[in-house]
Amino acid sequence: MLNRFGQNNINTWDGNKVKIDDSEGGYILAPQIGAGAKDVNNRFTGVLMGKVREAGKNNYNTGLFGYASGARSFFLDSETGKTILGKQGASQIIIDPSTGG
Repeated sequence: MLNRFGQNNINTWDGNKVKIDDSEGGYILAPQIGAGAKDVNNRFTGVLMGKVREAGKNNYNTGLFGYASGARSFFLDSETGKTILGKQGASQIIIDPSTGG
């Protein structure tokens, strides 16, 4: 049985562990994956993808996250399609399909 998106490899993944398979064209499945760099003050600049709970918050978000010197610079929400471009406290562009804005 395939999941609703026709991806057989997702059916066998438990959603909690990293799964790497070099058959069927190869794939990597993980709850979270990231790429970037950290500066001498431990601030991350780069991109995270997957399920993320930021420090000091209780809720998880799932999507694509960008960070610049430790501050979130963009977020694409996989569940709602909401998009936030720009750092909090500065000018931001927010696209929210649930409000039509």
